[in-house]
Amino acid sequence: MTSTETDAAAEPHALRTGLAYPESPRWHDGRREDTPGGAAIVADLVGERRPDELLTSQLGSWLPAPMIPRVYVWLDEMPLNCAGKIDRRALAKMLDPALPTRTQHATLTLCHSLARAGRIRETVPMPAEYTQSDQFRGVRIHLCDLSGLEIRDCDVTGLKIVDCYGGNVSLGGGFERVVVNDVDVTAYVEAELDRLHPNRVLAREATSAAEYRAAWDAIEKQWEETLDRARRLPEAKLHEQVDGEWSFVETQRHLLMASDAWIGNAVLEEAAPYHPLGLPGGGMPAEASAKLGLTLDATPTLDEVLAPRLARMATMRRVVDELTEAELDRVCGRKPADPYPDREYVVRRCLTVVCKEEAEHHRYAVRDLTVLEADARTD
Repeated sequence: MTSTETDAAAEPHALRTGLAYPESPRWHDGRREDTPGGAAIVADLVGERRPDELLTSQLGSWLPAPMIPRVYVWLDEMPLNCAGKIDRRALAKMLDPALPTRTQHATLTLCHSLARAGRIRETVPMPAEYTQSDQFRGVRIHLCDLSGLEIRDCDVTGLKIVDCYGGNVSLGGGFERVVVNDVDVTAYVEAELDRLHPNRVLAREATSAAEYRAAWDAIEKQWEETLDRARRLPEAKLHEQVDGEWSFVETQRHLLMASDAWIGNAVLEEAAPYHPLGLPGGGMPAEASAKLGLTLDATPTLDEVLAPRLARMATMRRVVDELTEAELDRVCGRKPADPYPDREYVVRRCLTVVCKEEAEHHRYAVRDLTVLEADARTD
């Protein structure tokens, strides 16, 4: 860790520590008093020297206690390899002589420790969830156990995963470009999704009044078939979440909210556009949802949700049936909801958002219904 020239707490991106793990029971023979048994987090530092107590205090202001180094080793300079990166093998040989000489050395940057010997992993307790934080922007995570990591509703522009391994890696979201092992798979994935779910194309490419009507025709038909399929499952199954995604009932609540916001409020400017059972996306603050009269903790049955949901779909049908080319370019008098940015919202954009929401969430719904149906057969 490069020591700064002031007494201010070290910034997260400046942390660069070494992790020492004993490979032999003889570890305790030479351990220091401040490294009682087990693995010790050792910080190799360069720059202006500071007391250990001061560093511990500063690091404690933003690091969890289990990640705070227990040993600090000051070096004249960091050994670098030919690529200009820290040479971990050379660094291991420069460890404080009081530490055992047979160690595993690694670089840690804001992550869990990973004992590499025999691939035996040693985890460090961390917060279960990080929300609305930028502390990981630009961070380098190296030699860490990230199994089970879930990243949701985040900006991952520039995310790079190199020389990692594992199984069951799943990506989902709106990615402009995705490269896997130096192969750009973006176009392939989009084409395959369009082949499997052709209504995505109708929703995405509609520009004229006739094309919006055709898109809504297809959306109505697919949901009619899918609702018949869902009703064949027990009610309890329709409230189950698959892999942490919304349940079937929650999906219907979200689509109700989408139509309430983009059609009822923005396009039609209704006096009371939001139904209490609507479910917004995860990015809307709870207080904003409350102001809209939404009851997020409600647990309605499918039929209770479908009453307003199908009524709103009928409203959308009326809107597209009466749609004209001039109406498509009309600027709405309202935005979808208060949390949305202040900007112009034209009818065309509002209709596109609703159609795309319907098409994408139908894709998620049928994916999860397949899992629920398989579970029901084994129950």
